[in-house]
Amino acid sequence: MDLATFFNQVPDPRRAEGTRTPLPAFLWMVFLAVASGHGGYRGMGKFAKSNAAFFRTYFGLRHAVPSHVSFRSVLQSLDKVFLYQVFNQHFAAPLQAGDWVAGDGQSLRSTVEEAQCAGQRFVSVVGLYCQRTGLAAAMQDYTDQKNGELAVLRELLPLLQNRGVVFTLDALHGQKKQPPPS
Repeated sequence: MDLATFFNQVPDPRRAEGTRTPLPAFLWMVFLAVASGHGGYRGMGKFAKSNAAFFRTYFGLRHAVPSHVSFRSVLQSLDKVFLYQVFNQHFAAPLQAGDWVAGDGQSLRSTVEEAQCAGQRFVSVVGLYCQRTGLAAAMQDYTDQKNGELAVLRELLPLLQNRGVVFTLDALHGQKKQPPPS
């Protein structure tokens, strides 16, 4: 699957009324901004504004390009389950027998909620990365404290089963499953 086909298949979470930028054009702007080194919502907004003439002409936009607020609200409202499924099926790194695959989890900056409470929450992502290609082989996120990095990694490993790859993981992932208390 190529990116254009994928961008056309992503369900648009926005209401039709007031939508100024079609979702495929919006996703192309996100992709081009990130590929050009402009991470974060403000970076995407600045990139879109600095290339507004091109985007308006190429995508046939009648209004201004999206602002950083639009990038934030639209990206946060996309169906993450759909995106992960498509990524893991079509865009994951091609693996060969003998490839080394590193697994690790990272907490995403600026996603903390209820920072002053003992039960603060934040989004974390667990990824499996092919060291030969430098590309992600599988990804999944989690936000709740019940489903931690170890559990998410165990869900991802079957995606790479019987491929002949070598896994390198943190010591955290070397834990044996604890039996329930008797």
